[in-house]
Amino acid sequence: MNLPRQWGLVLWVAMVIFGIARGLPGTATASETAKILPPASPRLVMEAGGHQGIIRQLMFTADGRELVSVSDDKTIRIWSASPDGRRAVLSRTIRGQIGEGREGMLAAAALSPPNAEGRQQWLAVGGYLAGPPEARNAVRLHDYASGEVRALLYGHSYSILALAFSPSGRWLASAGKDNTVRLWDLESLQGAGLSKASLVLTGHTGHIYDLAWSPSGHRLASASADHTTSLWNTQRLAQNRVTLVASLDGHDHRVQTVAFHPDGDVLASGGNDQTIRLWRSHDGKAEGVLARAQHKISALSFSPDGKLLLAGNLDPPKPKRLTVFAYPTGKVHQVFTGHQNLVIATAFHPSGKWVASGGGEYKEILLWNPNTGEILSQLGGRGRTIYAVGFSADGRYLSWGQTLQYKSPNNRGPLQHRFDLETLVRLSGGLPHKSAVRARERVGKLQLVTERGGPYNFMHRLHVKRGAWKRRLHTIERRDLDGHRHSAYSFSPDGKHILSGGLNGVLRLYTLDGKTHVKLVGHVGEIKAVAISADGQWAVTGSNDQTVKLWSLDPPYPTNGAEISPTLTLFPATDGEWVAWTPKGFLAASKHGAHLIGYSINQGLAKVAQHIPVEQLYAHYQQHDLLAPSSIRKHAIALSDKRDTIAVFDFKTEEAHKEYGIGIAEILRAELAALRDLIITVPRQRLQNVAAMQDGRSQMSIVDDAKAIEIGQRVRADRVVVGSVVQFGKTLTVNARAIDVATGDVKAAPSLRVNNRDEQASTSAMLVARDLLNALPVERPQGKTKGFKLMPQFASVLAY
Repeated sequence: MNLPRQWGLVLWVAMVIFGIARGLPGTATASETAKILPPASPRLVMEAGGHQGIIRQLMFTADGRELVSVSDDKTIRIWSASPDGRRAVLSRTIRGQIGEGREGMLAAAALSPPNAEGRQQWLAVGGYLAGPPEARNAVRLHDYASGEVRALLYGHSYSILALAFSPSGRWLASAGKDNTVRLWDLESLQGAGLSKASLVLTGHTGHIYDLAWSPSGHRLASASADHTTSLWNTQRLAQNRVTLVASLDGHDHRVQTVAFHPDGDVLASGGNDQTIRLWRSHDGKAEGVLARAQHKISALSFSPDGKLLLAGNLDPPKPKRLTVFAYPTGKVHQVFTGHQNLVIATAFHPSGKWVASGGGEYKEILLWNPNTGEILSQLGGRGRTIYAVGFSADGRYLSWGQTLQYKSPNNRGPLQHRFDLETLVRLSGGLPHKSAVRARERVGKLQLVTERGGPYNFMHRLHVKRGAWKRRLHTIERRDLDGHRHSAYSFSPDGKHILSGGLNGVLRLYTLDGKTHVKLVGHVGEIKAVAISADGQWAVTGSNDQTVKLWSLDPPYPTNGAEISPTLTLFPATDGEWVAWTPKGFLAASKHGAHLIGYSINQGLAKVAQHIPVEQLYAHYQQHDLLAPSSIRKHAIALSDKRDTIAVFDFKTEEAHKEYGIGIAEILRAELAALRDLIITVPRQRLQNVAAMQDGRSQMSIVDDAKAIEIGQRVRADRVVVGSVVQFGKTLTVNARAIDVATGDVKAAPSLRVNNRDEQASTSAMLVARDLLNALPVERPQGKTKGFKLMPQFASVLAY
């Protein structure tokens, strides 16, 4: 009757890391542990071998040996590649400070050219960084070789979307949503940052999406949402003088990308009007349209010899193609169909023999031959965009789909997989379409209708209409700061609320009058699907960040605009493995699913974060005697600021049933954590045991009362809970008692008896633990956790 070993492992690891992170008194006494886990706030993050979010930038080093990729998923990944592109592996990952939701997302990057010693010194990144408001719009400057953060450049008032180094490497240009271009003189860099750019270039009236320097460094181009490209004279930049050569007006939609021809005489621009236009570099004179593509243009890249021009695709999923054009004829040289979705990052290898492109359903990077279209290598992780979500009618199952078959914003594809919330098992096959609870566009006489418009022609308005005449009651309009568009939306079952997701992970619960009631913070990519359970208490969402998230909509939120985190996040890998976790660090996983996740520990704005795999933590702490007097306190776990602190020890059992007692203790600890009480764990099988014989039957206790009080004092607990599991025939008898550490008072719970059946082990342990929790003098907070059928055990099961 053994519980799965990994159930205890994941809870135990989560407890250990959170105990250290909170920095309880005495946690700094072990220098070895401090080296591994600095006193910071750890966050569970995915590590599936590749990117999870949209890939925003691709750059090769000058020698072609490494490829740098930057993504919405808050990571910088550096890949080592063979000269022919047929072999490539992930070399290292750089992580900066991250926060909830969008905080830490990267939208732009640039790699400085080689210096006199042939070394590329700087890697600059920007986007929506984590930290206080003044830091979110900074440029983060890394030493490329070590990855360490060397400086922060402050000045932008909104998110950064574009970065570019001058050919000399002295100047860094940055631009973004504040419509300005800022020029930074890195020779003046002293200490850990710059608070002011050398020059600020203005004139654009829309976001600036791309920047490019000419090979000579005498021209700088900026592409903007205002339908123009600005061409700047930077020849006298050293004297702090930059002038506008021309505002290049020819596109009739947003200009997404610019690239100079290698000879420096021509500038190419492309955008949403599906054209690539050419301009003379020295004066900005129009040279005409090079090509008209069958897709919106993004990420223009010239081959090193200037004979080919690669165009990314901003308009998925039709057509699914990237186009290589011949230069200067503009004829289609090659059509590449290897990606299945948006691609906004491309780069030619310095040899010119192969290219890299990043995007698609899997957020993959493909290395391929621009002449033949042959795929040489694929670099990616094990996830895929979530296009469909739903509940079973009773709320027991979550269901999702990862295949795009677009019919409408709320019907992007079928449900293909499901997850049992009671047993935490991933099952093949999705819920039937007719019986699944999915997005509701109608409730009674109410109806949700979207409207295109705004600067990007998105579905930026969501109208609430009533009756056969569709009388408009209210309108929810999205703008830059709240998701741009309504990508997926649903009424609650009673029609009193509307859940809507947009770009950049924006997810809002609105009241019927259009006011924001709750902000649901957790996704980092566009929300592709939403659903609210039949009882209205839960929501499930799917995103292009490749995760499914479960949200509680039941608690009474104190004010409009409150922020909540997901109750559960599920990452379903494409190979059938999975991992699920809660904001507090509890997690569950399939047999090999724990390898898909780790802990990211912020070190501050000006430092890279530390990443620690779950299995590394377990291996480290397994080597130590955690009950040594010098280390007991450091392994205490503080999960909230509640006054009452309870230590739950492993229940002593006969050898054949030891996992059962461990399981009960761990569920008790998880219940207390889920209910926001403060708990302390003492690791399994590390306590001295005392056995006594009474009436000819073996009565076993984990420790005697004096020993329990002594340990409780060491870990600063108010009370300790100890217990035992003893077998009598085919029945297991569970005893437990709570001891007041200060007074020594003991209160015992009534003995509980459970049938000894292997198939009932996990369920009975769960129910026994809850009965003990109710019987023992443990203060329960108001507003008890609610859930689905059998969902009161939800947090407990996750703790396995």
